[in-house]
Amino acid sequence: SLFSTTSSVAAASSSSSSSSPQSDKAVLLLGSSGALGSSVASHLSSLGMTVVGADVVGPPTSRAEHDLGAFVPLENPITGGGGLVGLCDGLVEGLAKLEFEEEEEDDDDSDSDSDSDSDSDSGGFKLDAILVASGGFAMDPDAGCPPSDAAETIERMMRMNYWPVVAGSVASGRFMDGEGLFVAIGAAAALAPTPGMSAYGASKAAVHHYVQTLGATTGLAVGNKARRKRALRERGRPVYLDDMTACAILPTVLDTPSNRESFPKGTDYNDWVNPDDVARELGMWIRRPHLRPHSGSLVKASAKRGRAAEQARLAGDAGGAFFTLVR
Repeated sequence: SLFSTTSSVAAASSSSSSSSPQSDKAVLLLGSSGALGSSVASHLSSLGMTVVGADVVGPPTSRAEHDLGAFVPLENPITGGGGLVGLCDGLVEGLAKLEFEEEEEDDDDSDSDSDSDSDSDSGGFKLDAILVASGGFAMDPDAGCPPSDAAETIERMMRMNYWPVVAGSVASGRFMDGEGLFVAIGAAAALAPTPGMSAYGASKAAVHHYVQTLGATTGLAVGNKARRKRALRERGRPVYLDDMTACAILPTVLDTPSNRESFPKGTDYNDWVNPDDVARELGMWIRRPHLRPHSGSLVKASAKRGRAAEQARLAGDAGGAFFTLVR
């Protein structure tokens, strides 16, 4: 197996692998316990990929045995005292623990078969993709609320939406393999001003900027050559960045239980994006690198409606969303 872990999450992974297609892909999924993360984990697992979950909340017990090969518990960025540094350190240390356990298993295997793979030196496990599905939403406080309420909302949105992206990027520097994929979840709304939800919009705009900047330092970026060369020189261009793709998917609104609770009654949910559609797109990008957008891309996800939805249904297309390059 790609990962050896004593976590209860992986206890049944071997029993379900016989009925799943086999794959050598390993994926880190931040926010694996949320609605989007659960959909992504389920789909990637069905493709035979090894999914390592990471979240402040433990995985749903009804699905964890089938969807996750391992799980890294993270400190809650809202209530924890470690800040962004603590979140990054906790993620890297958790993955390093899995790496150590895998090396121990490899040592045991080498004792029983010393001649096999004698010239290999993996240096620990590597990840083919890092997906950041973490996030949250909040409206701005009412105008009459104390100023501290507005500050608290902005801080909470940055911790929920932006910090996990930074943590995932930090982890990529140690664990990302060649032709790696880094994807964060942004928001289509944050491409424009967001009155009434400025904290949310600012945190998602920060995600967009971070992904675009990270993408500009990879070997697969497009755009201003002088800017790319300067970015590569300043970053030092680690080897894993040579062929890594970094991009963000920007849904209009994801159709999740928490989002439905946050919006007023009477909202038309048909305009919202099903998390399963995002999961399918991510699975395709992982398996087929030539279908990925260029590094640094922002890709808008919007629901198919009307004639387009009917044409997709008649064509047997299970996907219910458009994915459109916007930047």
